[in-house]
Amino acid sequence: MPSLNDITLGVSGGSATKLTAYGRTFSEGIIEIARQTRTASGRLVKDIIATKKKFTLEYSLITGTSLQEFIDLYDEDSVLEMIVRDPTLGTSTYNVQMQPIDYTRVLLLDDGLWSGVSVVLEEV
Repeated sequence: MPSLNDITLGVSGGSATKLTAYGRTFSEGIIEIARQTRTASGRLVKDIIATKKKFTLEYSLITGTSLQEFIDLYDEDSVLEMIVRDPTLGTSTYNVQMQPIDYTRVLLLDDGLWSGVSVVLEEV
């Protein structure tokens, strides 16, 4: 049975990976696609063309295996499908693109332990 913390990510039309919830925070934001300029009087005017969602998955600690899943998805260089379970036990599906990932090695054991991992996904 799916839990409230389930987030899956994969190539659109392909298999999806259930992302680990351990050490993860998940945040949503909005990106404005807009044109803005100042008029002759100095007043700022903005024309909002569209708004899109921005998702951030931050991991305080993550195993090398889980980190490699993100690296592999980034290397796909294509549109990904993200499915997020919401508090009402429904799901929301988004087509997203992943931004480059930075990470810091904490321990070099087996597959490693990493920190400071921030995965940013923007809705297409």
